[in-house]
Amino acid sequence: MSAPSPPAQTPERASRTRPGHPADLLHQVMTATVDPDYAAVAGRRRETAPAVRTPGWRPAAAVAVVLLGMLIAAAAVERNRTAPQVERDRLALIERMQQTRDSIASTQAATTAVRADIAALEGSVSAIGQRGEALEASLGEQRMLVGSVAVTGPGLRILVDDADAPDRRGLGLVLDTDLQALVNGLWQSGAEAIAINGNRLGPLTAIRVAGEAITVNYRSLSAPYVVEVIGDPAGMQPRFIDTWAGQAWLDLRANYGITFEPSEREELSLPALPTPQLTHAELQGGLP
Repeated sequence: MSAPSPPAQTPERASRTRPGHPADLLHQVMTATVDPDYAAVAGRRRETAPAVRTPGWRPAAAVAVVLLGMLIAAAAVERNRTAPQVERDRLALIERMQQTRDSIASTQAATTAVRADIAALEGSVSAIGQRGEALEASLGEQRMLVGSVAVTGPGLRILVDDADAPDRRGLGLVLDTDLQALVNGLWQSGAEAIAINGNRLGPLTAIRVAGEAITVNYRSLSAPYVVEVIGDPAGMQPRFIDTWAGQAWLDLRANYGITFEPSEREELSLPALPTPQLTHAELQGGLP
């Protein structure tokens, strides 16, 4: 047999439940989340505490952040806009650098070629210089032989004079032919320059008689005659004696008493031939 169930509790009975009853405490916990005393204390604090203000830097920071973002966005847009131009400038700079390198290489090649040409020219100039020196030396010799320049050097000094007592036939006098033979023999013996009484002789010099005087370069001379000869004195004198002219002059000295006295000189100075003066000219044929 089952036990009898407890009688149902009516609202009126529930409302008369005692305070502190477990059911009443559970109901308060479920219906009130904040303790009434804690709520009262918190309310009093809110009434007495000063009003809290929002710091003023927060809007300014927000504005700064917005401006920074705008600047970054503008920089990005500008970079994207100028990127093609920068690339073109970079390519143009690379092209100019390459052109400069090519120009430098071309200049270096041209410089190398010029240096080679200069070296070749220097070699040619050296060869020409050597030939020029030889030609200059030869020209100097030719000038000395033709008498166009004054010369100085060792040689012979020959004194020639008439005999002390020539006969009525003229034997014992120095003739123009005698001087011609003497000069020709000296040239044959290696003479480089000759002068008679200071008158330089050349290839076209005439030695001839005019009246009672002998003329050299159209200048009248009188005895004694001083013949100066530049050349090797040690070798020239014996060579002259071996010539027919030397033998003739030894005969003139021995048989006719004509003075013939050669002597060596360490240094002689002979003048140049006088410059010929043009006195007459004639046109041959017509004008070209």
